[in-house]
Amino acid sequence: MTADDDITLVTVRQYTNSELQDAIRYFCMERKVSYRAECIYWLCILEQHRRDGQIGMEYMDLKCVHNIFDEDREYIFRAGNKYRLHEVDNILLIINDKLKPYVFTAVEGDTRCVWKYFSLWTDNNPGTPA
Repeated sequence: MTADDDITLVTVRQYTNSELQDAIRYFCMERKVSYRAECIYWLCILEQHRRDGQIGMEYMDLKCVHNIFDEDREYIFRAGNKYRLHEVDNILLIINDKLKPYVFTAVEGDTRCVWKYFSLWTDNNPGTPA
């Protein structure tokens, strides 16, 4: 298991409880040096909360306002599409169309500030079909 693996929401949901705990331990250590590991760690924490039935998990629907690409010019997020932002232990996590997790911040001026790339989804700004 590495952060380079193609770990998605589907992958994490298929983990046994033991495998999920192993992933949490592994990515907890790796997240200090790898953004992908940090994203996967928080996805695992989100899944743990879901399995524990924690009440009050915070989320909101967002509309992407700018296309976001990776270094290979592949889409990560598409402008106009709807995404769900999860707040997990004060971390902002958005899962893209390929079910991969991405961590954002709410700090104005930060390059990963969620509000640079997304706005609140409302019935008045539904965006384009996915």
